[in-house]
Amino acid sequence: MKKVIFVLITLALCLSLCACVKREELEKYKKYETLINYMEAEDYEGALADLQNRIPAPEESLYSEVELTLENWDTYFEVVKQEQWITNGFGEAENYEVYYNFKVREEYLTKIKTTGINLTVELSYTANFHEVTVDLKTREVIIGEIQTNVGGNETGEVKEVRDIRGISKDGSTTGILSYLINWDDGTQSMYIIEDIPTATRIKGTIQLLAE
Repeated sequence: MKKVIFVLITLALCLSLCACVKREELEKYKKYETLINYMEAEDYEGALADLQNRIPAPEESLYSEVELTLENWDTYFEVVKQEQWITNGFGEAENYEVYYNFKVREEYLTKIKTTGINLTVELSYTANFHEVTVDLKTREVIIGEIQTNVGGNETGEVKEVRDIRGISKDGSTTGILSYLINWDDGTQSMYIIEDIPTATRIKGTIQLLAE
């Protein structure tokens, strides 16, 4: 539709131009000479064909759409565990963060379009509270026995659904699994994911760079 409108507008402009400007003044527009000849001869079909030839063909899409399923999701993504000590301005440890991220595999970092992502993922894992000792000076975390009757997050077999709407430059997605570990100068309970989460349901598509 846009192409037709463009052609009609251009044709109208050419008609107006030929009516108002002398031939010798149009000579400087050599690249439009064929079009001008058609217009002067009132060969509007030829003029229209000439205009259509001047419109560049639309570029082929650089990306192809791939539907993610339980059978192919781990071709493009992986679930990775990441740990981080949170420090203050003196470099002293104040907290410890452990989280799992649904992340693009390195070989696809430059092949998957990072915008327009529309995925929903259900991850399944086992989680429990453990007794834990944290040494702020050495940054050593010693995980002890499982504790019961601890309030807070769900424990045992857990399924968690997350919507993914973007991918960062390093391939990480947002809002999958994140747990902040807090303590009070000694031993307390820590919420620990016992295994690498696995996708049990997935829905959506990605845009993959064409070969």
